[in-house]
Amino acid sequence: MDKAEIERKFFYYLCGDKIADKMEGNVEMSYEEFDKIFYILQELQFYDLIFEMWNEYYYKFKDQINKEDGDFDIEEEVARHEVWLEEFSDNAPTDELKVILGEIFELRKYLD
Repeated sequence: MDKAEIERKFFYYLCGDKIADKMEGNVEMSYEEFDKIFYILQELQFYDLIFEMWNEYYYKFKDQINKEDGDFDIEEEVARHEVWLEEFSDNAPTDELKVILGEIFELRKYLD
């Protein structure tokens, strides 16, 4: 089993079947979902899976990706990313994983 496959299995365990189905192509993925998953994978440092996902979805979303280059409000982007990380942590399959992810992502509510 290669590193990307290990990262994929662990990510699917963390996020559940709904996202797994989208990443596997069983259910259509929107650009917003791609952006969100891609960001979370970056935060988890799942680089091999990021590479695979980029290769699989870049051409589908290249217009949106290129449009976003340099065209965003940094404060809005940071706030949006914090919400994504909180949602991901809050939806972890166990309470222990919620805390661990909260610590990895340095989310305030898990650090207090």
